[in-house]
Amino acid sequence: MRRPRLVPEGPAAGEALAATAALTPARARPALAVGEPHDAWGRLPELSLVAACGLLLVAAGDTAAWRGERFGAALFWAGLVGLLLPFSARLLAYGPSRRERLGLVLVLGLGLYLVKVFHSPLHFTDIDELSHYRTINDILRSNHLFHENPLLTVSPFYPGLEIAVSAVARISGLGLYPSAVVVVSCGKLLLLLSLFLFFERVGGSSRVAGIACLIYTLNPNFVFFDSNFSYESLALPLAALTLYLAALVASGQLRLRAPAILGIFGLAWATAATHHMTSYILLLFLALWTLLAVLGPEPDAGRAEAKRVGLVTLLVLVAIAIWTDLISGLAIAYLKPVLGNAALGLVRLALREQSARQLFHTGSGYVAAAWERDVAVAAVALTLLSLPFGLWQVWRRYRARALVVALALVVCIYPLTLGLRLTSVGAETSNRAAEFLFVAIGFVAAPGPAAHRLRGRLGTLMRVSVLAPCATVMFVGGLIIGSAPWARLPGPYIVGADDRSIDSEGIAAAEWTLGALGPDNRITSDRYGTLLLGSIGEQRSVTGLIDRIPTGLIALFTSPTIGLDELNTIEHGDIWYIEIDRRISMSLPRTTYFDSDPPRSSPVNPAALAKYDNLDGVSRLYDSGNIILYDINGLRYGP
Repeated sequence: MRRPRLVPEGPAAGEALAATAALTPARARPALAVGEPHDAWGRLPELSLVAACGLLLVAAGDTAAWRGERFGAALFWAGLVGLLLPFSARLLAYGPSRRERLGLVLVLGLGLYLVKVFHSPLHFTDIDELSHYRTINDILRSNHLFHENPLLTVSPFYPGLEIAVSAVARISGLGLYPSAVVVVSCGKLLLLLSLFLFFERVGGSSRVAGIACLIYTLNPNFVFFDSNFSYESLALPLAALTLYLAALVASGQLRLRAPAILGIFGLAWATAATHHMTSYILLLFLALWTLLAVLGPEPDAGRAEAKRVGLVTLLVLVAIAIWTDLISGLAIAYLKPVLGNAALGLVRLALREQSARQLFHTGSGYVAAAWERDVAVAAVALTLLSLPFGLWQVWRRYRARALVVALALVVCIYPLTLGLRLTSVGAETSNRAAEFLFVAIGFVAAPGPAAHRLRGRLGTLMRVSVLAPCATVMFVGGLIIGSAPWARLPGPYIVGADDRSIDSEGIAAAEWTLGALGPDNRITSDRYGTLLLGSIGEQRSVTGLIDRIPTGLIALFTSPTIGLDELNTIEHGDIWYIEIDRRISMSLPRTTYFDSDPPRSSPVNPAALAKYDNLDGVSRLYDSGNIILYDINGLRYGP
């Protein structure tokens, strides 16, 4: 059997020596890696200019979309492809130094974050962002934590992001939105820096680290969902840094003395205080790593590694347990039905007790374009095809290492999450899993393209014509999977279409309500009016989920009259005001009108929305043309 060459020769020598230097303790290695001069930025300046041009196209596409121009989408996609394709080709190349690869990863990550900022440069528009806006508004208004949030009950108990953003806002004098942009952009950079160092530590190569980070940016949620003002956007960087420190501890590069223990515990505490699921997944992965180290083929080394990683796992466990016990026991109750229903839906699908969900369709009948469906399927197929080659490389090179085996086992979960997309209750769970699974997928898939030996013109042709386009297809397809067509670009109001249903008229109505009525009035509306009134308007929005009246609230809008059932709903929900948006009668929604709203075959009847004009004891307080606010206290206390 041919033995692998221990000392590389030729063009690979500089790369290998640089990787070896990266794995050497700081006190033992020279100030600069061999073959890496101080000006080793390579093509980073030129590619930074290319990224700026790509972002300029994205901004032009956003502007055109706002004006209703159909070519806006073409400019948007051209900008994204023009941004990602050259970075992919360069990161897949042999030539770049470690410094250039790290710079490429950070510039690419920041550029992709700016795509989200360009989409909404002035204020929060995402549903999750508005829910967290309520939490941070309550903190700034009252100067203390843990207020009730009627939009997202669990949010006040995980205020890490809100604390960071409010601190930046108060120290700098910036508004909440620019302060959130500063914090989340720093989080993006920290996430990619931590992942690069982690992948480099595990794989022993800056090229593997660069490719792994590139693959991570291809996950469906990287551009939009994980760039939102939402707790996961800060928790992921904190968890990634904790994971890197755990890798240092496992290898003996970082000793668990008092400063290191305090640092790791502080990071674990910050993660636990920022996002429940991220902290739980971090704990589960560390526990799996510890178990595999105990069961590894080298007993002595395995026990030493298990002892070190086990101490890190214990620190994370203690941090999560303390936070959960003292502050928030709500997360388990919040997550249990979500995960339970997703698993139950998959079982029912396997037993043929329910039919599969139609992919790329919404309940209201909207169907994605044919090219979007094809590219999304191609992206998933390429991801699946990359894994066997990566797993083979992992088996050849790293099968004796517990950490790598743990990452390989996590990758095996990915096909199961694809099955969840075939169920209506599991599709969202599958989508939310991507940002965690792609940490493992990135490392496992990276050795495949990193291992090819083609150099010179043939190698360049291979990267430019095959590998980089494949990465671009995976990126475009992932973005299609992770975001709805109407949510990728800004534009005029669309009925029941998430971000596109948040417009200036709705914001103005929420601001008027706060100014005229004050905060914390009990009020209800459709899904998007409820979000705006509860966040920007600072009202106590009455919702079906929080107030446990899921179907009764819908009848207040769809019933042609106010009967006994509707009066009971008003009494049970203690509703003082109702906001009507006439636009929900103009067309079917892209997603839904209301929370817990079943699929509809026709829009809401305009007469049902206008019934409050003819009721005694009801007063019209506000009318912007489309949005009307009624005082319905007379229905509650009248004869």
